[in-house]
Amino acid sequence: MSRHRTRNWCLLTLANIFLFTLGCFLFFTVGLPYFGFDHSITASMRGDQIMIIRFLDQNQQVTFWKDGTARRYVLPPSTNRNVTQKQLTGPFQQTIQQLQEDWCRVQPSASSSQVLYEIGLRCTTFRLIHFKLSATNVPSSLKAILEQIPAPKQ
Repeated sequence: MSRHRTRNWCLLTLANIFLFTLGCFLFFTVGLPYFGFDHSITASMRGDQIMIIRFLDQNQQVTFWKDGTARRYVLPPSTNRNVTQKQLTGPFQQTIQQLQEDWCRVQPSASSSQVLYEIGLRCTTFRLIHFKLSATNVPSSLKAILEQIPAPKQ
């Protein structure tokens, strides 16, 4: 009887190791397609970040935080001198929150072949969204906010 239990325990352990290894392999190679997000930008979202805007033509990105902080990085963000930070005022912060709500409901699409912005967005439902915009689709209110955040030294 004890030999039978030992054999079953060994088989169960090997099966668990196999399933864990398979799960890790699928997670790191395929990703999480059932959450519906692209790992290129949304996988870098951490903590209280609500939006990331990547400038595809400038190798920079702006990250917006829940507390109204905006940080502009040179990619890849390697040192602190490659970052500029600005605290958004009330109207600008409300604009970012409104864009977040609007884009969580309906994601805009790039209208031309010249895509300049890649957007990663955290919705209040904990859903992460990824889409791209051309320069013609960027709201003027967002352009005004982005102009307030100076480009970091490269």
